[in-house]
Amino acid sequence: MTALEYDAQSDTERNDAGHVYYEENEPQIVMGSYMFEPEYEVDEQVLAEPEVQQEDLALLQNMDCFWVILAHPERTKCRRPCLNYNTSSEEEEESMLPSSVPPPTLAFTQKLALLPSLMKYMIPVFLVYLAEYVINQGLLELIYFPGDVGWLDHHEQYRWYQVVYQAGVMVSRSSVNCVHIDHIWKTSVLQMINVVLFLTCAIYWWVKNIWLVFFLILWEGLLGGAAYVNTFYKVSQEIDGPHKEYAMSVTTLADSLGITVAGFIAIPIHNAICSLPVK
Repeated sequence: MTALEYDAQSDTERNDAGHVYYEENEPQIVMGSYMFEPEYEVDEQVLAEPEVQQEDLALLQNMDCFWVILAHPERTKCRRPCLNYNTSSEEEEESMLPSSVPPPTLAFTQKLALLPSLMKYMIPVFLVYLAEYVINQGLLELIYFPGDVGWLDHHEQYRWYQVVYQAGVMVSRSSVNCVHIDHIWKTSVLQMINVVLFLTCAIYWWVKNIWLVFFLILWEGLLGGAAYVNTFYKVSQEIDGPHKEYAMSVTTLADSLGITVAGFIAIPIHNAICSLPVK
């Protein structure tokens, strides 16, 4: 047997040896390569392991937020003693719930009978807002400084008047915990004095500095906000029982009525001043 024949025979033997078949579901060797048919099914739980890890990570993050970031109720700074919910009884918990019994309603005759007692709150607020909006709607746009204020034109000056006024209202309405006004009628008198000042200023132009006008407008806003917030504070403190809600709702009509009446008064005042000869 030659070397060539031997090599061919060895190659044939190797090829024949490669065609070995095993039983079903066993590894199969074809031409020296392995082809596997698995004996087990793919476990879906193994494939879902990354999602489980993400859920575990999210759970750990939530636990960190709960135990690290959030403050314990017993450690928070309360103005009043914090409630211990672990030791409260069922009766105490039921007492904390709002009552399901509606407040008694007032008859129409009862509401009318209460109106005279509310006049001491409503009349000062009405007068304050009447004077306040006569100034804002009929007089402020007539107070103009054409030459002295080069950085503001006529329209910009009026817009800044309104900004200063609203700033004064905001400050005074936020000061009820610091300053209390027992006699609301005093704010009405002072606001009427402001009407006289702005009226004479619009007619005679006796104010020569816009910063003085800014100060007067700020003072006007402070008076209006103080009258408003102190009125409702007094109503909430002096009226008890089922009458409080009705008193609060009726008192709100006073400022709305004052603004409405001021609009009708401001129109003829504005037109009358504009018809005056310019000096």
